[in-house]
Amino acid sequence: MKKLDVVVVGELNVDLILTGLASLPEMGECKLSKDMHFSLGSASAIFASNISRLGLNVGFVGKIGDLFTKNKAGKAVVSIPKGGRILSPKMVSDANALVAAVSNEGRLLVFPISELPELARGKGNKIINIPGSRLQAREEFVIDYGVISEGDSLVVHSGKRYLVMKAKDLEHYLGERGRRGHKLPRGFQKVDKLEVEGK
Repeated sequence: MKKLDVVVVGELNVDLILTGLASLPEMGECKLSKDMHFSLGSASAIFASNISRLGLNVGFVGKIGDLFTKNKAGKAVVSIPKGGRILSPKMVSDANALVAAVSNEGRLLVFPISELPELARGKGNKIINIPGSRLQAREEFVIDYGVISEGDSLVVHSGKRYLVMKAKDLEHYLGERGRRGHKLPRGFQKVDKLEVEGK
């Protein structure tokens, strides 16, 4: 597989553009256009297309079938609970990879990616357990996550300091998806981001 510089995950839509209208239709009124054409739609797909013109190798992930609906008003693909946020997507190229998630309080949980179900819609997946009241108040939340393949290292960034964790170091943090996780060592509990380094 070709190495990708950017992977965009999102919806893939087609815009129908009508031209040659004498005037805009009023509410409930029908007007005939002289011409029409199709164009790439959705912000994520347009972004992927435009950034590829800069010479980057771009991948796009999206399931068109999950977006089909009979509802004229459209379809909700994800609902976000109070205090929740959607995390940026990560590239997954290894079915045996591990997911490492860390909260802003320095709790780290590592679990097999096979425990993470694919959802077509809904509230998303619970990755690490954070008490609901703390999440809603934004006192504690997932700050970042990484996808770790065999031989990779996890780098925990905390201010100007960083901690490189190899497979042996991560064993203490292994658990089932949705558990609380364990605290990182002192000095690394205020996490800014995670980074995965290849072999």
